[in-house]
Amino acid sequence: MKIALKYVVSDTDRHGNVRYYYREPGKRKVRLRAKPGTAEFFEQWTAAKNGTMTAAPERETGACDGKSLRWLVAEYKQSYYWTSNIGEKTRRDRAPIIERFLENNGDGEKPYAKFERRHMLKRRDALRDTPAAANTLVKTMKQVFAFAVEYELLETNPCAGIKPLKEGPGYHTWTHGEIAQFRSHHPIGTKARLAMELAYEFSQRISDVHRLGPQFLTSEGNLKFVQKKNEESNPVEIDLPIPTYLRDMIDQTLIGTATFLVTEYGNPFSVKGFGNKFREWCDEAGLPQRCAMHGLRKAGSVAMAESGTSPHQIMSVTGHRTLAEVQRYTEAAKKKKLAAEEFARRECDYQKVPPFGSEG
Repeated sequence: MKIALKYVVSDTDRHGNVRYYYREPGKRKVRLRAKPGTAEFFEQWTAAKNGTMTAAPERETGACDGKSLRWLVAEYKQSYYWTSNIGEKTRRDRAPIIERFLENNGDGEKPYAKFERRHMLKRRDALRDTPAAANTLVKTMKQVFAFAVEYELLETNPCAGIKPLKEGPGYHTWTHGEIAQFRSHHPIGTKARLAMELAYEFSQRISDVHRLGPQFLTSEGNLKFVQKKNEESNPVEIDLPIPTYLRDMIDQTLIGTATFLVTEYGNPFSVKGFGNKFREWCDEAGLPQRCAMHGLRKAGSVAMAESGTSPHQIMSVTGHRTLAEVQRYTEAAKKKKLAAEEFARRECDYQKVPPFGSEG
């Protein structure tokens, strides 16, 4: 197949799959994995041309078993999948996880090709008391080994198919009573009240709530922004109308020119600073430590489900990419409604037929 882009060549592997590469004279070839003709393919070609997408490490026949796991990680961190395919925050979070993995029992110096599924299971199970950390470790290393498979350094991924440990319920979902308690202590017109209502009504993460403001207003009066999480690798655009009651609340609050919520000096909050301030507001309202802003995101999602909002409608507000998470809210709401209807029926029957042992 003839490709119009310069220095693009192709070959066919033993399974009949056509593979494309950027091969410039005097340089190592770089695998282009996107579908030819797509925007992703052009982006990869551009990255290879500019030198920001590195070549696949050469596999030495019969010698790969001697390469250490630390060597594999170093190659992974030089690849497009680490430098360009995930966001800066994700890299920041995963780097220490990978380093701890390498330091444990000297595993980093052992041959990566001899790392097996049972080894990963052992490392996962060692963290069973903190299942979220265990699952994050497996997820992180799974991507390292996925790189090795993609670049034909390994035949299979030793982390593939490993089931995550069952985690707890996660962030506490605010109750109606806790929301009412916060509202009672922080009246309309305060920054605390506006912060809580933005998180609850829009069901957004703290990384987005702290930066919402006039900078994202559209000509129609909507708030349109790209969620901070995965904005560099898998962006989610949100476009939300501002309800009249929330618009009135914003009008009654001293806000900033870029963000609604500002510090006492009139500057936008940092994520960490905003989190600390919201904790103070919760403490002032006498709320327990379990009440965090992410719990308001969940509470807002639950409220939508209880009002009959469909999973896809909830996703358009929250920005969830899959139905799995929001379906938990809707299924729980359905069960609650069905239970209420069942007991209402029983109450009706009770009123019609006297209970056993009564006269009448």
